[in-house]
Amino acid sequence: MEQWRKDSKVMVFHHLLAITLLSFSWAARYDQVGILVLFLHDVSDVFLECAKIFKYLKFRDNTHYSFCEFLSNASFVIFTASWFIFRLYWFPLKVLYTSFYGSVFLGPDDLPFIPVFNFMLWLLFFINIYWFHVCFVHF
Repeated sequence: MEQWRKDSKVMVFHHLLAITLLSFSWAARYDQVGILVLFLHDVSDVFLECAKIFKYLKFRDNTHYSFCEFLSNASFVIFTASWFIFRLYWFPLKVLYTSFYGSVFLGPDDLPFIPVFNFMLWLLFFINIYWFHVCFVHF
């Protein structure tokens, strides 16, 4: 288990929001949107975990392994790029735009829960912006 950090409350809120969005998309039959949101957010997690693993492996048995440090740094660079591309570019371009378009042009009769769904998606986007600022600007 990782340490409690200054953004842990945001992380807990993010997970509660994600569970609510997934449950809500399934219950309201917005499955395709839920799957797309999940995919766009999980792609970068693979590279984050790789960066963590290589960082933990670079010091073993009182020996410094520079290759693991290189792999950790490379994974972090790929993670940063994938975070920006998938969470800050494709997510608003595909998901937020489409859900807003659907709510405006299809109307509330066709999609009764879409305003609540849109609000939660925008919250998720603002959390992504916050984390990008905290993780990458202050790095």
